[in-house]
Parts: sequence; C-alpha cells; structure tokens
Amino acid sequence: MINQDLKALIHRLPSFSRTRFAPSPTGFLHLGHVTSALFVWLIAKVKDAEIVLRIEDHDQSRVRPHFTAQIIEDLNFLNLLPDHGNNLAKSSYIQSRHPERYHDALFPLQTYFCECSRKTIEGRIGSPSKATEIAYDGFCRHRGLTSGALRLFWDPEPIKFWDYRLGEFTHNPKQQCGDLLLREKNQNYTYQFSVVVDDFMENIDFIIRGADLLESTGRQLRLHEMMGNAAYPKVFHHPLVYAESGAKLSKRDLSESIQDWARKGLTSEQIVGKAAYLSGLWLREEPLSFEDLLHEYKSL
Repeated sequence: MINQDLKALIHRLPSFSRTRFAPSPTGFLHLGHVTSALFVWLIAKVKDAEIVLRIEDHDQSRVRPHFTAQIIEDLNFLNLLPDHGNNLAKSSYIQSRHPERYHDALFPLQTYFCECSRKTIEGRIGSPSKATEIAYDGFCRHRGLTSGALRLFWDPEPIKFWDYRLGEFTHNPKQQCGDLLLREKNQNYTYQFSVVVDDFMENIDFIIRGADLLESTGRQLRLHEMMGNAAYPKVFHHPLVYAESGAKLSKRDLSESIQDWARKGLTSEQIVGKAAYLSGLWLREEPLSFEDLLHEYKSL
C-alpha cells in the first residue's frame, strides 16, 4: 500500500551526494523523530546518497550523555544505519567537538554584542502571538557594547527558495526574526547558526526535515550566502505525523519514546509501520520493515 504520489515525487528529486539526520540529545527519540528518519533514509537510499548522523549538542545546558547513547541504540533497533557518525567514540559529526568551527565561521560576518533578554525585548515591543516569533528590534545595534550575546547585522532583502515538496517561497529574515542571534551570552552558539556552519563544513547538499522547520529556511539559506556558500543546500520539508482523525499527534503520543514502545513489546517493524502510516508514506497501518518500505519506493 505504497503512496504512489510520494514515490513519484521522490524519484523526481534531483541527484545529491549527502544529507543528514540531526537529532538533539535533549530527550529520547519519539515517533516524530522516526518519521523524519524514515524520510531521510528513504530519500537518500532511493537517490544513492550518503547519510550523516549529526548529534546537535550545541546547547550543553540541556544535553545528557544517555540521550546521545540511546539515539544510536534506537536507530540500530530500527535498522536505520547512517553512513557516517554511528561510532560515537570516533564520530566527527558531534557539534561539541568543534568549537573552533563556529568561532572561525564568525569572521566573514558583521556582528555586534547585545545585552537584551527575551523579557526586555518583549517589554519594549510586546509579546508575539503563538503563531509568530519575536523579532528583535535592533536596540543594541549601535550601542558599541564589548560583551554579551552576539547578533548578526541582517541583510534586509528577501530571499526566494524552492522546496522540493511544497514549491517556491519568499522569506524576509529581517522581518521574521530581526538581527539573528548567533551566540548566546553563555557562549552557546545557537541552532540557527551552528546548523548552517555544520551543513557547510560537512558538505550537506540536500536537507530533509519536517515542515515545522520551514520558517527557518530563508534565514539559514541567507546565512549560507553571507558565509560564502553560494551553492547552498536544496531543501525538502516532509509532512508531519498526524493522528487518524487528521489532528496533530497529542503530546502523549510524542512523549512516548522508542525505548518505551520497545519495552511494551512493540517490534521495530510495528514502530516503522506506524510511523510510515501516520506520515503518509504507507496507506495502511501494519508491521513494516524499513527494507520492505525501501524496496517498494526504490522499484521503478
């Protein structure tokens, strides 16, 4: 019961060399992560591309070593093996092992120090609605501070890009988020900055991720340009997982980890089958190995 429309779309995708699956070890993998992993592995295998497992542990205040170890265990349980990064002891795809990478990437960028907290920004401009994010108002832009968080002087021009599932978009990062925060006052580099540096340095030329991250795409591609990477990655934002009713999965569904499912006796095939069904890759819920899913999608 393959989704023929998705199969045709995947086969129409351009060739690429390398993509990545990039979880943050701030919790255990859940069904939403499995969905994303299925799209990454499926598209990469159909297009004969490499998969990098990147551990995005830039926020050291929230990461825990046992979360990282469990990511590897869960992927092995699901038989989703990356081409690079599966050996934690030797992996070069762990963010915390490359502080110099992010430091050096700042040099071509025009930046300034900022002492504003989210609370003080909201006090000046008001709290954003749930549907929008807070856009920094540039309060510290010309204050000449010598310490604090680090922000980017943002190019006000919009950027157009093509999503290989959803079509053309135009984003204006300056309007969306204001001057981009690159490094927090505690010296942690932000997700928006570190993910661009990593994709650049690790030669990622096709990004496959959930549609909930679509709003970040324009600012990340613009940052690629400002860092000198004119040939920035192509993007594909896959659908999110939904319940049979059509509603988003509940917090309870997403709070249950893969190891929770396994402890209850679910097999890897049952978990893969559930994720494939809820994401629309498979049209009925039934046990399904990744190998069987790939076989159906790879065949012409």
